[in-house]
Amino acid sequence: MLLGNLYNQGLYDKVSVPAQRVGNVQVQPIGTLSTAGVVAVLIDYTGPGMQPDQLRRQTEQVDQVSGQHIIDTESNFGKVALGHYRQVIAFYTQGTTPVQAINLQLGKINGTQQTLAFKQLPVTQRPLQETVINQQSTVKAIHGGKITGRLTTIQQAPEALVVNYTLVFSQAGLSARWLENYSEAAWISEATVYDGQNNLGLLELGSGGQFLRTKTNAGQVTSQFQSIFAKSYGSLGDQHSLKDAPADAVVKFRLEIPGRRPNRQQVGTFTVPVRQLLTK
Repeated sequence: MLLGNLYNQGLYDKVSVPAQRVGNVQVQPIGTLSTAGVVAVLIDYTGPGMQPDQLRRQTEQVDQVSGQHIIDTESNFGKVALGHYRQVIAFYTQGTTPVQAINLQLGKINGTQQTLAFKQLPVTQRPLQETVINQQSTVKAIHGGKITGRLTTIQQAPEALVVNYTLVFSQAGLSARWLENYSEAAWISEATVYDGQNNLGLLELGSGGQFLRTKTNAGQVTSQFQSIFAKSYGSLGDQHSLKDAPADAVVKFRLEIPGRRPNRQQVGTFTVPVRQLLTK
């Protein structure tokens, strides 16, 4: 949902990389795709003797050419035709620095012990539309003093959006544990679509509460975070595109911080009209 229909070849940028062979199977990256907060690479596997269960057990490692190792990747296979499978390997990006190219390593291909490496796969950055929101909410925290959450900007592509927000608080009176908790943990992991009082469902969550950075100035701590959502909503498998929501619908983004179990403490809810979340 974050990436769109990857069988549509117009969505991704083709890469020119020679195929490599493992037994009777040819392995070839065919394209990369960048969207709001996500980068993906597509790989084709063709030839006789492919074992889908073994393909799904293979290992993947992705590194940015700039040097940053990607810790978490998501991988999925789909059958294109007889003797033809396509794999998508995707990962979340952090911050505003674009991913320009990646190195890819694949291991245990089709049940073998063979490893393949593909270097310098270029990633073309698609322009993202940025919407300034600038909403804030302040509460008295369970530990320490007041905490202010701010929803600052939303970067968006047709399929996905990145929610940027900050947490601001004083470090006075906080233990080392709670200073670290508030500095590095704040979640916008729930976004609900409403039409008036009618709850239409949740936006599909990609990644909630990615910690980016923190800074302290005169005892005031400011931490930056991101969350990534697909532009689709619903519940129990009944999904709808955000662009098909009622004209006056809104999305309510809920911000939470560490608190007493079993619930996190709520800092506030930010209400954004759906029309501001649609690319022009």
